[in-house]
Amino acid sequence: MTISAEPSTTRVTKTQSLDRLFKPQVIAVVGASNSAEKAGGALMDVLRTFPGKLHPINSTADVISGRKAYKAVSDVPDAVDLAVIAVPPAAVADVLRDCGRAGVGAAIICTGGFAESGPEGAQLQAEVIAAAKETGIRLLGPNTSGFIVPALNLHATFMPGVHALPAGNLAIVAQSGGVNLASAFMAADLGVGISTAVGLGNAVDVGFADVLDHLAQDEDTTAIALHIEGVADGRALMAAIERASARKPVIALKVGKSDVGDFAQSHTGALAGNWAVARAGLAQAGAVVVDSLTDLVEAAAALSVTRLQPSKDPGVGIVTGQAGPGLIIVDTLTSARVKVPEVSGATTEKLSALLPPLTYQRNPVDTGRPGPTFVDVLAAVGDDDSIDAVLVYALQEGGTQTVVDALTNSSQRLSAVPTLMVTGGPEDDVVAQRDALKGSGIWTVATPDRGAFAMSAMIADAKTRHVKAAAPAPSVRVADRIPGHGALDENLGKDLLRSIGLRTPRRVACESRGDAEAAFKELNKPIVVKVLDSNVLHKSAAGGVKLGVASLADLAIALEETGRASSSAEARWLLEEQVGQGIELIIGGVNDPSFGAAVIIGAGGVDVEWGQPPVIRTAPLSTVEADEAIRQLPQALITALGPDVCAELGQVVFDVAAFLAAHPEVKELDINPLRSTPDGLIALDAVFMLDPAHTAPNFQEDLK
Repeated sequence: MTISAEPSTTRVTKTQSLDRLFKPQVIAVVGASNSAEKAGGALMDVLRTFPGKLHPINSTADVISGRKAYKAVSDVPDAVDLAVIAVPPAAVADVLRDCGRAGVGAAIICTGGFAESGPEGAQLQAEVIAAAKETGIRLLGPNTSGFIVPALNLHATFMPGVHALPAGNLAIVAQSGGVNLASAFMAADLGVGISTAVGLGNAVDVGFADVLDHLAQDEDTTAIALHIEGVADGRALMAAIERASARKPVIALKVGKSDVGDFAQSHTGALAGNWAVARAGLAQAGAVVVDSLTDLVEAAAALSVTRLQPSKDPGVGIVTGQAGPGLIIVDTLTSARVKVPEVSGATTEKLSALLPPLTYQRNPVDTGRPGPTFVDVLAAVGDDDSIDAVLVYALQEGGTQTVVDALTNSSQRLSAVPTLMVTGGPEDDVVAQRDALKGSGIWTVATPDRGAFAMSAMIADAKTRHVKAAAPAPSVRVADRIPGHGALDENLGKDLLRSIGLRTPRRVACESRGDAEAAFKELNKPIVVKVLDSNVLHKSAAGGVKLGVASLADLAIALEETGRASSSAEARWLLEEQVGQGIELIIGGVNDPSFGAAVIIGAGGVDVEWGQPPVIRTAPLSTVEADEAIRQLPQALITALGPDVCAELGQVVFDVAAFLAAHPEVKELDINPLRSTPDGLIALDAVFMLDPAHTAPNFQEDLK
């Protein structure tokens, strides 16, 4: 989907370049100190290697770290690009105003004690935002450890040890300064250098979207890793990911699967949104979404070196020198729904001439060990039309170096597709080969399962880019709001479903027993009798549903029994024609406070044994995105439904997503079950929950 988003009104909002933040010529440290125990002293020490001009600011000292100190930034004779601020929180706003008078372009507020600390801190943060708006200064923080750009010898942080981090092509943007630096050191351990590593802190101005846009244009960055705790404007983040991922891979870790909302708020001042919706939105925008910090760093490392071409369903060829590790790789890939296709007959014929007859040759291709023909086997597999990437496994043996030499020899074409290497053995040998292969655009991983994971990340990126390229921008229709608040009764809910285009059973809403008897005569039997009460959401559990009503005597019993579930003394009923058996699905919807409308698709009713969590997509969707969502359902469920029902289901998902996007007042929607019948998909129940803060009148026009 193509996303546009308005900036949050709780942040400073500007569009000017971040070059004076990330590429300064002159830096002033406000709160500089001669004491290494203080933040200002640590900043001066870490920034000592900065090749530009560095000015300490201190109201009482004349010299700090051997440099002339100034009482205020406005006293500095040079034009300061970046102010690094380490003063008490109550003094920060005044410092910013002084910076504004001096024409400073950007500031990092390392000081904590703002919104993350409680109401008093939130007031101080509001004053900082006001000062930034007055001055036009771009702000990183507050409550941040800063950032590093190793290639510029720029380490704007108070954290020691960062000089050891090598320059490279991986960018890291983390909400937590600790995670930012931990990730950078983890990447360095893998032999991957850093282009930029940023800790956002409270992000009152410069946030994910700003840094993503900056890094998308940065020629030194080939992949971007994101650590996300909470985000106020999920749609703005999605839009930025969409822009960045069109140019280079974006990998994201969203924390908050467990109930850590209070901790996240105290840590960064940002409440985490719905974890599942956030992950879905990030992936839909173009990010490769991962489950752990290790996954984040390893996926980003691989994608910083190698990126596949966009493809609907890329095939992976596996060439292994040992059968056991090859099976682990296959299991891990197929569990991640990565295609490992059999190679063609022509390729098998080539392989049979290169390998002993007892080796497996259809994919994975088992060579027995990395022998003399290993290089030719790799070339044959890579040239197969069904293969879009090759994963090579070889322990450190005599023939392994020959494979590495061939892969790194630019004059020898081994494979027509990107390659990933997995090898293990003596550390010195592995590191030397890893560095050589990296220079040739081939990433190296140490273990079979992590190699399969890295390849899965590369495949996910290729699939998402294919969907993005094929999907036209969905439109959002304008509609009147639905009046009321809380739950709608089932009859009104089904009226809404029919306005969307969904089938529902033929039905009659009845205000009395007499109405029910009259309706019974008009409906085809058997019928279903339900209590009609917006206060009774779980009607079956409350005894408010009676199936198989085929006679007036049955009806009288059904009305008596279901009427007891009513929350009102005067019960109402919904009578509808009973639908035959079929596979049951659930289509749901929520309006997330950060990421907006989202549609949910999965197995429903008694068919929950199909397994797998539901598929979630933010709304609206294009038809291509809706069909892609259906393909993510369990394969057994897809097969059972058949292609025609899946096509219809894709249209239902498209229509429901469009409705949710047009009606933000719909807080929750639950169509469960949506049953597959010979007449098509039919919605048997509907629950709509409205948010009274977003309701408006005159919705009836939308039903016409």
